[in-house]
Amino acid sequence: MYMNVPKVYPKLQEIREASTVALRKNKYLKETTELRNYQAQMVMHLLMLNKMVVGDDVGLGKTIEIIATYCYLLEKDPELKIIWLGPKNSLYQVASEFKKFTEGISSYVVRGIRKEDKVVGCKTGLMKKYLKSSTYCGVCEHAKECEEAKAFFRGMKNVDFRKMKYKEFGESDTNVLILNYSLALTDYKHILEHVKNFVVVFDEAAAFKNYKSKTWAVCRELADASKKAWPATATIIKNRLEEAYSIFKCVLPSLVGNVTNFRDNFCIQKKIRIPGSRRRIPITVGYKNLKAFREMIDPYFLGRTAKDVDLELPDLISKEIRCEMTSIQKEKYAEALDGLLETDEGKVKTVTKLTAINYCQQISNSPHLVGVEGPSAKEEELFNLLDNELLGQKIIFFTRFRKWVDRLEILMKKKGLNPLRITGAEDAETREENKLKFSSSPDHNIILITSAGGNALNLQAARVLIWGDLILSYGDVIQVIGRMIRFGSEHKKVLSIHLICDKTVDDHIFKIVFPKKKLFEEILGKRHEGLLEFKDVMESEVNGVYQALLGDALAKKNKK
Repeated sequence: MYMNVPKVYPKLQEIREASTVALRKNKYLKETTELRNYQAQMVMHLLMLNKMVVGDDVGLGKTIEIIATYCYLLEKDPELKIIWLGPKNSLYQVASEFKKFTEGISSYVVRGIRKEDKVVGCKTGLMKKYLKSSTYCGVCEHAKECEEAKAFFRGMKNVDFRKMKYKEFGESDTNVLILNYSLALTDYKHILEHVKNFVVVFDEAAAFKNYKSKTWAVCRELADASKKAWPATATIIKNRLEEAYSIFKCVLPSLVGNVTNFRDNFCIQKKIRIPGSRRRIPITVGYKNLKAFREMIDPYFLGRTAKDVDLELPDLISKEIRCEMTSIQKEKYAEALDGLLETDEGKVKTVTKLTAINYCQQISNSPHLVGVEGPSAKEEELFNLLDNELLGQKIIFFTRFRKWVDRLEILMKKKGLNPLRITGAEDAETREENKLKFSSSPDHNIILITSAGGNALNLQAARVLIWGDLILSYGDVIQVIGRMIRFGSEHKKVLSIHLICDKTVDDHIFKIVFPKKKLFEEILGKRHEGLLEFKDVMESEVNGVYQALLGDALAKKNKK
């Protein structure tokens, strides 16, 4: 057994096995808020541990588990605040869940200054008399104060506005501060200056899966300053064990130790020569002792699947629909492969490799994405499905490319369809409106999403998920599928369809991404059974796909 085992671990093990965990009533939780037994188990863990990872599968209710825990902590310490970091597209969803499940708890979503913030006068309550058509009338004895208030905001920058709000938050009765990771990078010192007594939540904690990143360093500072720190993610591993190490290293550094010991204990490494140099560097080619790693983190990690908690979620059925590229796609794809051979392979940067992969993927999706007129095999297959097999079904269509969403939206509207979209370009209000329309309106059966829709989005009305292309991360695949396979789903079976152009980058990405399933399940257990299986391959995702494309290019050249 490992040394860093908390004294409460035996009790936590009992709680995990308990068929009934009773929580007393809480004045901050609405009477309509009910926790399932497995959610009450998580609350007990969070109350008993200052640092732990909330790892329940997508759709099982990590947010309500954390909200409920905070409510119990707040009863004991009315001054305790909570700082909630998450992806930009999830912030207002979190605020709405606090409003939905609690009473007497207020939240503030950090943002820049808006036009309405500069409106003073009657809005501030200073005026005794005002004109309904004006925000400042200058006719009462408070005119000078109103003018001063207006002058205060005039010329104010976003960063100054946020500083003011952090100070207000620290001094006010507002309980919850919600902000994205990007703002935390620039603002964390201002937050720590004004907020001393707080719990910090790292929602979708894969945001700091790299312990060398600035985001990780900032999260570490916030975790160290907090009373309790809880990373929350269904995917502590997206592709590599190092990602789980980084998350635990952030909040529980003594648990996982230094990176050298981690690599010695859990990584299989080999040395490779740097191109153009005699120097050899170690790279990870596989993993070992995974059971030991799972045992090490077990006291501070609780992550259940739907099957673990006897929650009935839809069965997942996956299938491939293979198509042959159109002639114009083949022509452009061949040109792209030729272009790869013109680059000195040894000097290609990762960003350049990713650009090449994306370019090939765009051609495979639709020639229009690379500025060429002509038909797309995937688009033809997609509209064939919509007109026949999937007619009238609630459908999520995923692609990594916003440009393709723009094009498909136009094509679908021409056919009399009413597609919705969530791509990251929409503001929070539109995002929420589109989500509700998709869930409740019979006139909107299709929603087009990019990776911006992969987190913190509930689309359980969907019966079908169509992949226009695939993400270079198995963990992100799980996240997207989790948008429809979650508690409250309306279907017993849901369908995951992969549109694949034969002999293209689509095949290579499949062979790189899905082998990560084995590592993922070794640590986190089986999630979403029914995903397509592929043979095991251990390579870096970008390098692996790029090398495969180079192989295609060479094979094509040798045929000539």
